[in-house]
Amino acid sequence: QLNATTIVGQTGILRNNSTLLDKL
Repeated sequence: QLNATTIVGQTGILRNNSTLLDKL
């Protein structure tokens, strides 16, 4: 369960970074 949550968190961060890059 912990691994799943960490993976979801990492994917969320990657998505946030991608959106920030898109804004640039």
